[in-house]
Amino acid sequence: MPPTTTALDHDRHPAEGGAPADTTATDRWVAVAVVAVAAGAVLAACLRSATAWQPTTDWALIELQVRHVLDSPPLLGAPSSVGFHHPGPLPYLALAPLYHLLGQDPVALARAAGVLSCASVVAIGATAWRRGGLPTTVAVMAVTLVVAGSFPPGTLVDPWNPWVAVLPFLWLALLVWSALDGDLVALPVAALVGSFVVQAHVGYAIPVAALAVLVVVVLARRWWVARSAAAPPGDGHGRRRTTGAVVAALAVLAVVWAPPVVEQLTADEGNVTLGLRYARSEAAADRLPVAEALALAGTELAPLGPWLTGEEAVDPLLLQVEPGAPWQVLLPVGALALATAAAWRRPRLRSLAAVAWVAVAATMATLAQLEVGAVFTYAVRFAWVTGALVWTVVLLAALDRLLTRWPGARRATVALGALVVLAAGARVVVRAGDAVLPAYANGANAVQVQCLDRLLPSVRAAAGDRAVHLRSAELWPIHAGSLANELDRAGTAIEVDERLGFYLERDGGPPSEGALALVVAEEAVLDDWLARPDAEVLVRCDPLSPAERTELERLEALEDPAPLDGVALIELRQRSGQVAVLTVAGG
Repeated sequence: MPPTTTALDHDRHPAEGGAPADTTATDRWVAVAVVAVAAGAVLAACLRSATAWQPTTDWALIELQVRHVLDSPPLLGAPSSVGFHHPGPLPYLALAPLYHLLGQDPVALARAAGVLSCASVVAIGATAWRRGGLPTTVAVMAVTLVVAGSFPPGTLVDPWNPWVAVLPFLWLALLVWSALDGDLVALPVAALVGSFVVQAHVGYAIPVAALAVLVVVVLARRWWVARSAAAPPGDGHGRRRTTGAVVAALAVLAVVWAPPVVEQLTADEGNVTLGLRYARSEAAADRLPVAEALALAGTELAPLGPWLTGEEAVDPLLLQVEPGAPWQVLLPVGALALATAAAWRRPRLRSLAAVAWVAVAATMATLAQLEVGAVFTYAVRFAWVTGALVWTVVLLAALDRLLTRWPGARRATVALGALVVLAAGARVVVRAGDAVLPAYANGANAVQVQCLDRLLPSVRAAAGDRAVHLRSAELWPIHAGSLANELDRAGTAIEVDERLGFYLERDGGPPSEGALALVVAEEAVLDDWLARPDAEVLVRCDPLSPAERTELERLEALEDPAPLDGVALIELRQRSGQVAVLTVAGG
């Protein structure tokens, strides 16, 4: 028997895209209203969250790059702590116009990230409308707001590269669905969005590549079948449409990946070389065991998982995500299998199910690549999208059965979905009231802000009108990058050594004549610098009080701390990093 259409299918040739042929004006306006409510909730949350804040570490480096997109276009993305950059500069390019328009300060950066979140929600809604009209739009908007409302407060306006990729990744999944469904307008858009997601964070590379392979395989198979079979009348136009979409997608890929390709070809050691070196190193060899990766997947994809509840089980001291039992993965996989079976004769839902299966497999593969000891919340956040996608397939399959059997239930279903959108939107707005930026590791960043506030006035006073040459003696440029960003925003000319130049993606070298040469040294190497005759402390910061410092030294002297003492030791060490800025004679 031929495939049957469904209550969620469009009564039109799939390559044409657009709204269903039987769409009424009321459907269209209700869909617009639902998407507007969803985007409005996200916008309200963003305006509420984007208050004054102090960028440090990664966030300071991001603002510094965004500020200089026009005069010094970046070739790569944000630096990682393991010796290479994330693949490309698209996130900087997306944030830069609004950052410059809104004031070129941290609040402007947060609002620019918020606009990207709002735009993603609108794009998700528009894509859902093209796929299934009003019921699909309402269902997808409800799931999108549930995911957005599960984020830690402030995530929607946090410009950190792992966060800005989450909602676009959900949009990418729907674009791939569209391409599989014959809506070839989605193909070049998917190329752009997929590139943005991977360039934002390399952790998305496996899921995005897997979705790309799915599209290529399906389109290649259709092309081969069409080439082998007798072409129906008028099919030449369809082949030209496919060719045009593929050429457009390849052109998009060529443009957006040109900067990292140029960097790889022109640098002494390109970013791809550095990434491959790290992948082959001993540091990257200790991967999660398969059972633990499956357990983590089961936790993230569960029906009441973090994507829905926002509750991630995290070790309070190690900040590692704690997985459940490996068998739990059977629940989302089993539910997806049942939904796929129910939708097998429905072409549109079958395409979405294929996207979900590939996303699940890629998610498991990505989780299995995580290093032991590095299972942080940001490293698994992409899995929230996969969890939402799995249960969206289940929801749409159930909705299709309901509307096929009882068409009269359509109004009630849409009304119920609209209420869910309102409730989820209210949740997004309410949770935004607790926002503190950065949304990740607030405690650690609070300590860094504390030290930055102590260091910056002395550095500014010493610099005056001179250029400042910064040299980092830190394992990660926590304070050097933050100082560079603050001084640069104030108009001070910044120079850097080669090591710090890697993180700031600018040429490094010795100080120029007349520049103030400074070294930012953290606790691990501070004594070495204090012993040098050419270095003098300009300003120093100890985040611990004298009593806390004494207690830390006492606990470190114990050979076998008691469990409670051990907890106190870890907490003090997390806050203990002394830092000093030293002037260096002659650089």
